[in-house]
Amino acid sequence: MSYMETYKEWCTNPYFDENTKAELAAIKDNAAEIEDRFYRQLEFGTGGLRGVIGAGTNRMNIYTVRQATQGLANYILSQNGQEKGVAIAHDSRIMSTEFADEAALCLNANGIKAYVFDSLRPTPELSFAVRELGCISGIVITVSHDRYFLDDVVDRIFAFEGNGKLTQYEGGYTDYAEAKARKYGAGSSEIGAGAGSSLSDKAASGNNSTEDEEKKPTRKDWKQGQKSEKLKFTYKEEREYAVIDEDIARLEEKIARLENDMMANATNSVKLREIMADKEAAEKQLEEKMDRWVYLNDLAERIEAQKNNG
Repeated sequence: MSYMETYKEWCTNPYFDENTKAELAAIKDNAAEIEDRFYRQLEFGTGGLRGVIGAGTNRMNIYTVRQATQGLANYILSQNGQEKGVAIAHDSRIMSTEFADEAALCLNANGIKAYVFDSLRPTPELSFAVRELGCISGIVITVSHDRYFLDDVVDRIFAFEGNGKLTQYEGGYTDYAEAKARKYGAGSSEIGAGAGSSLSDKAASGNNSTEDEEKKPTRKDWKQGQKSEKLKFTYKEEREYAVIDEDIARLEEKIARLENDMMANATNSVKLREIMADKEAAEKQLEEKMDRWVYLNDLAERIEAQKNNG
């Protein structure tokens, strides 16, 4: 079946909900968008099922989550593990709760027990639940922090920087990281020619030579760029790396709690302003933690690669 035939099937089959059909109807004249959504089936890889949220076979939605869960259910049934059950956790990201519920319902439809946390949890808590409950498997619904995945799906990033200032960066995550390094790193200058200028499609190295502008670093280059250095965590970084996932989860839980408080105090303007200020502060802390998460995990990968390469 071609991608266009699959698109039409999603638009007409009663299996798919009306909101999904409306989303797809809105792109009926955009052949490139239709192709991108339906040219392949979202794959389950070493990092799990990852993709942009939206309608289509190449997107994260209740149907692709259901399909992946059915694959897991088939395996569990083949191992007679339905009574052991599956633990399911999720964070506070968009659609996390819906995807967790969808996975649980799919497992239940196959006669498999599902233990679902009643609120967001850090990933390590799921690992504990799998062992504590003797489950045959576990599912966690969370956001992808893989920089290369983000390079593939992101073409513009908005970042809060200093006093709540929102800065726009063009390109994927690698472009964003390089731009921030040039902007804030030692001896670096502002991005581009002046305020409001966007990043070039070419990655500049600092001396702005024509040769450097014409050659954008590849993922392999980034991985091996400091191969000769003896990389290691500082004591402070090592301790931070050990707890940063839990720190992020606590901040996400705090933000979710504050959002609930905002709803509950919608008619109390004084209290609402206080809650909004707390939420803004927590979101700023989360942004800073996410930047540190990326840096620490990048460093950990490079240290491990250095060890493996001798």
